[in-house]
Amino acid sequence: MVEGDPKAVVIAMFAAWDKKDLDGVMARYGDDVEVRGPAGMHVHGADAAREMFGQLLGAYDSGGSEIVRQFVDGDYVITEWRDVTENNGPLRLANGESLPPTGRTVTQEILFIHHVIGGKIVKETVYFDRHAFLQQIGQL
Repeated sequence: MVEGDPKAVVIAMFAAWDKKDLDGVMARYGDDVEVRGPAGMHVHGADAAREMFGQLLGAYDSGGSEIVRQFVDGDYVITEWRDVTENNGPLRLANGESLPPTGRTVTQEILFIHHVIGGKIVKETVYFDRHAFLQQIGQL
């Protein structure tokens, strides 16, 4: 894969995520990135994304994740991703509520749609089963 290729950028971001390398993750995002997800999750700009990603990386151990499958359509990369981690740090939900660590194992299958322009992720849309997630952390 060629550096800057949309699929290569997304694969590199996930590899950095697995290493809990926040700087490596953020190196793949543009300054004006927009991230959207369930329950009103929405951040705009690299600083806000760094804060959210840093909080998420701190909330979980470095369990195991895998790219299940990917599809590329021009500048868009769609990734089905599976992650199994333990919640061992405080977690801030999309509604702003902060939860103490639960020590519970969380298994998530997440669908990401990344829009990559000029070798940087400019938009990320995330879909996952929020109900199953809340059950796993003991909130339902």
